[in-house]
Amino acid sequence: MDLATIEGYAQTLLAPPNLVTSEAREQVTFFFEDLKKKISINECLILLRESKNPFVLFQIGQAIGEIVLRDWALIEPSDVQIAYKTLLEFVATSLSLESYVVGACLKSAAMIIKRGILDGKSGDQEELYQFIHQMLTNESSTVQAAGCLFISALIEQFSSAWRNSKFSITWDFHLQAKSTFENNGLRRLLEMSLTTLHALSNQEDIVGNAFTSRLCDRFLEVSENILSWNFSSKLYRRFLSNHQSSTSFRPPISWKDLLENDEFFILFFKLHSKIRHDETLCTKSMNCLIQLASLTGDCMPVADQEASTKYVRMYISSLLELFAQGPSNWETNHFCLIINRLFLYRPLTSIMRQEPELRARFFGFLRDYTIHLTNQAMQKAIGEAEHEDHTSLALIYDAIVVLLRGRWRTCFSSEEEADAVDNELVKWPTLMIVNAFVSNLLAPPKGTRPVAKDEDDGDEDSEDRTLFMDLFNPLGAMICYSVGEFMENMATNLHTSLAEFTAMATTGSTGDMSRRLPMWQEDQHWLMLILANSIVGEEIDGACHVSGDVFDYTQKLFHTGRKFDETKKAQYLQMCIEQPTQDRAQYALEVDPFIIVMGELFAWASIEHDVFANASREMISPELCRSTFLCLRRFLNAASSSVDCDKWNDYQGVSSENLPVMPQSKEFSAILVRFVIKKVLAVLVNYGSEEKLCQDAIDCLLSLVESHASDIASSPELFEYLNSLDIARLPNRANLMKALVLIGAAANDQELQENMFKLILVPLSERFVSACDQPTRTDIDSQIVDYLQCFDGVAKASQSHSAPVLFKFLYAIIDKCVGLMRSRNQNELVVSNILQLILDVTTKVSIYIDNEDESNALYASLLQIVDTYKTDQFQRFSTFTADDEEKATDLALFIDILSNVLSKDFLTLGGENCTNGAKVVIHSLEMLLTIMNDRVLQMPEVALKFFRLILYLVEFSPESLAEMSDQLMSSLCQCIRLGMTGQFGMEITSTSLESLTEVVLHFGSPANKGRCTQNLAFLFKEMLPTVFETCLSNTCENSIYAESCSALYALIAFERSFFDEYVNELFSKKSNQQARQVLEAAFTELMEVNPEPGNRRGRVQFRSRMEQFLNKIQGLLSYN
Repeated sequence: MDLATIEGYAQTLLAPPNLVTSEAREQVTFFFEDLKKKISINECLILLRESKNPFVLFQIGQAIGEIVLRDWALIEPSDVQIAYKTLLEFVATSLSLESYVVGACLKSAAMIIKRGILDGKSGDQEELYQFIHQMLTNESSTVQAAGCLFISALIEQFSSAWRNSKFSITWDFHLQAKSTFENNGLRRLLEMSLTTLHALSNQEDIVGNAFTSRLCDRFLEVSENILSWNFSSKLYRRFLSNHQSSTSFRPPISWKDLLENDEFFILFFKLHSKIRHDETLCTKSMNCLIQLASLTGDCMPVADQEASTKYVRMYISSLLELFAQGPSNWETNHFCLIINRLFLYRPLTSIMRQEPELRARFFGFLRDYTIHLTNQAMQKAIGEAEHEDHTSLALIYDAIVVLLRGRWRTCFSSEEEADAVDNELVKWPTLMIVNAFVSNLLAPPKGTRPVAKDEDDGDEDSEDRTLFMDLFNPLGAMICYSVGEFMENMATNLHTSLAEFTAMATTGSTGDMSRRLPMWQEDQHWLMLILANSIVGEEIDGACHVSGDVFDYTQKLFHTGRKFDETKKAQYLQMCIEQPTQDRAQYALEVDPFIIVMGELFAWASIEHDVFANASREMISPELCRSTFLCLRRFLNAASSSVDCDKWNDYQGVSSENLPVMPQSKEFSAILVRFVIKKVLAVLVNYGSEEKLCQDAIDCLLSLVESHASDIASSPELFEYLNSLDIARLPNRANLMKALVLIGAAANDQELQENMFKLILVPLSERFVSACDQPTRTDIDSQIVDYLQCFDGVAKASQSHSAPVLFKFLYAIIDKCVGLMRSRNQNELVVSNILQLILDVTTKVSIYIDNEDESNALYASLLQIVDTYKTDQFQRFSTFTADDEEKATDLALFIDILSNVLSKDFLTLGGENCTNGAKVVIHSLEMLLTIMNDRVLQMPEVALKFFRLILYLVEFSPESLAEMSDQLMSSLCQCIRLGMTGQFGMEITSTSLESLTEVVLHFGSPANKGRCTQNLAFLFKEMLPTVFETCLSNTCENSIYAESCSALYALIAFERSFFDEYVNELFSKKSNQQARQVLEAAFTELMEVNPEPGNRRGRVQFRSRMEQFLNKIQGLLSYN
């Protein structure tokens, strides 16, 4: 190969865009791809020595690895060793190499070493590790860096599987290579690091000397990478960095002798004490300590309590000694992660059963440091909007919760010891931490909260309720261990806060109020958030519950003689709602503490509403109002939920009227519902433009639907407010309509339901029809969008029992949308909202409709909409690019609708005939397949939904394939082939393979084979090599491997000669000549049973033979 020619091509490729045409650039790219196929190893090594062009060196560095792996069976062991050693020596001796050149050379060397680790072809491994040690201890920082990069390359190669490498390397090979490397190479590298670090730890000044500092840095990096190694059988693509790993340290049993030496652990603590003032070295050292804290597995089994207790004793003793004065700023996060890992990965009994003196010292340190960090983190988070310490605090809070839970799973030898642990860890320490947190959220003099730095950029993640959720959740768990004291403190705080607000509102001057009010509002906001996340909780589905510890506390009070009267409970809560400023002290001992707290919440909510009603809006903060609604929603839903009182009577001995739940009387229910309706709808009427506030208000109303739907639906106040409210003008119109429909459906009273239907839905539909009949105009079109969003809310509220009524209502709307699609075809917002409405109707409503006439009527309307969409929107999508998010959203909605239609037919009608739903999809595919080019498929959401739609069609309704034209079927197969390439992600690859299997099975059956055209059969033949290569390249991807085996079996069963012809082409390749005899025998065994179309047992047996085939041909077959 002429070096000047190669370097000339490289210069062309690297030239500025204005100097080189795209055709010339493509020609150069093809040249280098072709070069890698033709060039020999010796020629590569010559070019590596002679060229100075970085891009040529990069290409040659890559080529050496690819050629050696491709021609492994043809290359002599000595040539293999020369190849990787030359690469290493080239990197070690060359100065000022570009980083991408170094990376390519070291990756190729690592791949070669991995390929030869089992058959020994890459030579003596000890010689390799000596070479690495020489690189790491070299005085040149460049050589040291190259040594570390090579270790990183080795670790990456052995922790991952090669995909699309075309070297027929199997999953089993990767696992065996990984296991061999763990037992030998990885341990050897760690021992090398430990020896060097031990020598360094005995020096007085490591950081002050440039060489020892650099040497320490390199070997700490090696140790960090090894201790973060994934020792499980799972392989994954892992790129190493100095960031912390989430992998625990789980070495194999062969490392046990190494870990039994106490010096192994003490070394890292000793070394850290000497380098902790250097941030870079400190970070790497702390990462090593983190991994040691997570030690688990065969070398430290959970069942071996003695070894675990000894390990924990040694670790926390060293930890307390090293961090006696607390961690530095750059150690904080790592230190908290150490505590977190220690509690997560070690049996908590091994901590509880330490010597009393050490345990007390450790728990005392943990308490004091947690309180210190709480103060520090919250001051920074609120006052400076800095959340690094906040993240660390969340780690240590989570760890404390784990430790507290472990306390109750530990049995102690004596009651005195159990009491000692409770005093050291549980009741007062947790209360001190909780009080410290609360204190940091309240302004002076009640607390220490600094002036807040505003960081609200409109993003939900920046809201306090979301931003501090990682602290609220564990705090809620901690509160439960001292729930009585917390409820008492919280009731006092709320009562004092209300008194302060009342005083400001009645006696304070205007100037005094303007000064004090913002601080008070912030205090109340935080009290609401604390209360909403403490003694009540919310499930992932939105259902709320009272904490079990609150019930336990009530039971404890009950058995001490305190019994609460149901009538007093209702009287107290009624007073809080109707007379919130009245003295309520008389109820302090007559009402459950939980009800006392809830009453104080109701009192504040009532005062807040009164301020609204009196037009004193300047005294109310929308953010505080939102927090009130959040807290109120959770308490209302949790306390109104039905409780299995019989269970409590049977097992707890507590009568139902004494439980911490809402009073059950009808009189109180009416008072509560009237209060909530007035508060919620007053906000919607007066603050309709505050979208987030209105949403919280609507959610609060929904919290009572399950328990008080009939009361809400029959409330005169509801319709009184709705009459003064234009729902369609609200930003939250869809969600309000959803809430109102859910209320009507849950009311379980036909008269109430009909009343709501007539008063709410019918007027909206009439206004919508009127707007649709008017000529297009900006304001009219905007109204239409508003109405469509209201109807979308109706669809989202559909349930199985309400769907038939809602379908009749919504079908009339959809029928009107057919003409609307034509008259407003240029208005993308109208079109998008029509599609969203149809999507939700097909998702939530029509799925419950069993009437075939109604389903067919819907399909008829959908066909008209599809025709309109194709005609009017095709031109719009012909210029589609990856940046057109609005178009992508429309297209995703359209595809979702089609998927819903198919799913509905499959569930209700079965798949014996081509259903009307399938015909709608086929009709739509004519457009979709036309516009689905590479650009469109670069949109992940659109691509995945589209390929799933194809799978649903061929799987749920294979009979529909007969309805397709030859051209449409050909386009469908071409699209499936594109999906199998892997360029759109692994899930699409798997989905495409599954779709291909279904198509081939359909046309491979005797009944349908006559319908398969010559063109379609040729497409199947063209796809066979891709399927076979996908099978070989993805043995580590279970789903893709299984689907590719199934697709390959179906293709061979369809036409055996296609596969035989392809195999003969493989045998003719030069790289397969030497191993041809072995390969022929392996293929013969693979095909010993002739595949039959649709034979499931045969397919399973074929997959089993394929696994044996892969083991026999690994490293021998090349299909490049």
